[in-house]
Amino acid sequence: MSQKIKFRAWDKEGKEMIYDVQNTYDYTCNGSGAMEPSFKDVLEDKDRYEVMQFVNLCDFDGKELYTCDISIDEKGRIFVVYRGEGGFCMCLAKEFNWAVSNGVSPTQLKGLSDMNCGGWFLDKHRIIGNIYENPELIVEERY
Repeated sequence: MSQKIKFRAWDKEGKEMIYDVQNTYDYTCNGSGAMEPSFKDVLEDKDRYEVMQFVNLCDFDGKELYTCDISIDEKGRIFVVYRGEGGFCMCLAKEFNWAVSNGVSPTQLKGLSDMNCGGWFLDKHRIIGNIYENPELIVEERY
């Protein structure tokens, strides 16, 4: 199985998700005559874009999993995917909310590494949204 390196970005100004953002290049035209940003521009413009990486896993419906995605397991528990030290991690949404509201990086939480739990994710989880387009899915998951 080959690894795919793919990214998407949340455009804070346009309030939209841009998929395959790694394919944006310098001096490309979007059809309207306007210049699109390059991938480097997207990566560097943290005030406008939040960039998320595909973690090379799909849920049991075949939907691709990216950082900042929200999933639900067979017990109805809500999880958030984030970039941790050494890989991608998942934690319960209530733990993610606690970390964010207390100014703590979710990377300081234990999390569940996809390297150890990839098969577990495939069998047990369904992606239901992401923290930018569907924040309401984790708002109710409080400590």
